[in-house]
Amino acid sequence: METNLVVANLVTLLLVTCFIPRFSTSSATNLTDQLALMAFKSQITFKSNDPLVYNWTTRTSFCHWIGVSCSRRKQRVIALNLSYMNLQGKISPHIGNLSFLTILNLRNNSFHGQLPEAIGRLRRSREINLRYNQLEGNIPASLSQCLRLQHIFFGSNGFQGNIPKEIGNLHNLEILVLVKNYLTGTIPLTIFNISTLRVFDIQENSLVGGIPTNICHKLPRLEFLYLSFNPLGGPFPASLCECASLRELYVIQNYFTGSIPKDIGCLSNLEHLDLARNPLNGKIPPSVGNLSRLIRLNFIDHYMSGCRELKNLVIGSNHLNGLLPNSIGNLSTSLELFSADVTQIKGILPISIGNLSNLMALELAGNNLIGQIPSSIGNLYRLQRLRLFWNNIEGSIPNELCQSTLLYEVLLNGNMLSGSIPSCIGNLSRMQSIDLSSNALTLIPLGIWNLTHVWYLNLSHNLLSGYLSPEIGNLMILETFNLSKNQLSGSIPGTISKLKMLKQLILSDNAFQGSIPKIIGDLGSLEYLDLSSNTLSGVIPKSLEKIPYLNYLNLSFNMLSGEVPTGGPFGNFTAQSFMGNDKLCGVPKLKLPACKRKGRVSTKGDVFSYGIMLMEIFTRKKPMDAMFSGGWSLRQWVSCSFPDRVMEVVDADLLTHEKGTTGTNMSFSSIMELALLCTKDLPEERLTMTDVVARLTKIKQQLLLRATV
Repeated sequence: METNLVVANLVTLLLVTCFIPRFSTSSATNLTDQLALMAFKSQITFKSNDPLVYNWTTRTSFCHWIGVSCSRRKQRVIALNLSYMNLQGKISPHIGNLSFLTILNLRNNSFHGQLPEAIGRLRRSREINLRYNQLEGNIPASLSQCLRLQHIFFGSNGFQGNIPKEIGNLHNLEILVLVKNYLTGTIPLTIFNISTLRVFDIQENSLVGGIPTNICHKLPRLEFLYLSFNPLGGPFPASLCECASLRELYVIQNYFTGSIPKDIGCLSNLEHLDLARNPLNGKIPPSVGNLSRLIRLNFIDHYMSGCRELKNLVIGSNHLNGLLPNSIGNLSTSLELFSADVTQIKGILPISIGNLSNLMALELAGNNLIGQIPSSIGNLYRLQRLRLFWNNIEGSIPNELCQSTLLYEVLLNGNMLSGSIPSCIGNLSRMQSIDLSSNALTLIPLGIWNLTHVWYLNLSHNLLSGYLSPEIGNLMILETFNLSKNQLSGSIPGTISKLKMLKQLILSDNAFQGSIPKIIGDLGSLEYLDLSSNTLSGVIPKSLEKIPYLNYLNLSFNMLSGEVPTGGPFGNFTAQSFMGNDKLCGVPKLKLPACKRKGRVSTKGDVFSYGIMLMEIFTRKKPMDAMFSGGWSLRQWVSCSFPDRVMEVVDADLLTHEKGTTGTNMSFSSIMELALLCTKDLPEERLTMTDVVARLTKIKQQLLLRATV
């Protein structure tokens, strides 16, 4: 039915032309464009609510149709953009009649069938974009007649057969994208003569026959070369230096032979380099280190059979995003450094890693490794640094690791390791830095306290239980000691005072009991002390006032009691350091109760309490009300209202019995002023009780005098 209507409209238009004998040349060509568009529409299957059904009609100028752009002077169609419109149908051969068309964009639709040869009549076209459709058949050779073409996007269709060699005649072509089709045969050599070409993408086809060894000779402007997943075969180019503008090179699984070009470092603009899954051999060229702009590098899947002299392999902070192959053990028996931190390597750590017998540093941190640490790691007798932190490695730490007696750094934090820390760890006498935090380890071996050269020890965020051994005192050059968030109990051993170089002591979130050892005050280098969230009791030792560099202290949520010291660094600590200890007392700024003195009443404390009481009576608020949280107190609230807005904080019920006279307001202001003077931070700045009585008496007399007037 709809096709009949389209044909009827076309006949009507033809009849109209019969009655206009003096139709200008310009008008006639306009009609050609309209007829071509209507023919194009006739090949499309529309839904009833599709906007083109109602918009593409002869009742409206075709220059106003959806997706159509016309030139201003001649009113000819210069662009047709119907992308992302979910159109279904075939591309009409009449499309070739749009002789002024420069841009044809039909991407992300469901056009099927063959691309008509008439496409070659679009002689003015600069861009043809047909990506993400269902077109099939051969790519028309007539396309080569569109000599002004700059951009061809035919990717993600079903094109078959060979790439037309005639495309090589498009001497203005900059972008040629044929990715994800069913193209076969060889790549026409004529394409490698298009000196204007910047992007060439033929990935995921079935092309064979290799590429020219001098591929870059006539492609000086090439920036993006994507050949992956084609069984091209043949030798990989010996040099790519003439492609000086190259930014991305993807040749995954192309079955290229030979080796990586020695001068690959000449590609100073290269950002992405992926040579994976090719049987390349030979050495990894040192010039790779010159690729300063590189953000993705993947050649780890190569079988580098000739890398027998390679000493350093560093590919860190690149996005390899692949498995670490078992052939990694064949890289080089001379390899001393293998560093691939943050490269998105996944899978297990191969057993063959133990073949790298001269390896001194293994750095694979920040990846997606799973499985267990292989026992073959014990074969790395020269290993000094082991960095596997922030992976997903599980299981226990193998005892074989202790065979690497030269180890001085072991960083395994942020994994899923479980079980006990190997008891043989005490044999690693050169150890300096250990981080096993954020795992599920359960037991600290006594041998760990024999590592007298350790300066950094972090065992936090585990499931460690038991006691902290007094032998901790053996680690006399320890600077950072972190046991937080475990299940340790017992007392803090006094031998910890031997750690004279200790800067950070973190024992929080355990179940330590007893008192804080007084001799912690002898740790003159201590800067950071966190004993929070334990069950420590007793007083805070005054000896802590002697620690000159202490700038962080957290004793919160214990069972401490008595007066908080005020000397030394304690003058800089806030209430956050002591909260959650109900029996502590101290200065007002710490929001703790005033301390009671033995043998003599602390009148300054009484004055403070009296001032708070005055505020409670006249505001009907209490210090523990919900509005006073996050550091906001009753005194601060009253202080902010004084002197101009005092009546805003006075209890409204008191005001209902007064007439709100100026004298009454002055009396309330005097009472609040008195309360503020009683609650000053420093005791020596507070009024005496004698002064308080005198001021209250004067306020009372003024009130009585006004009452009789």
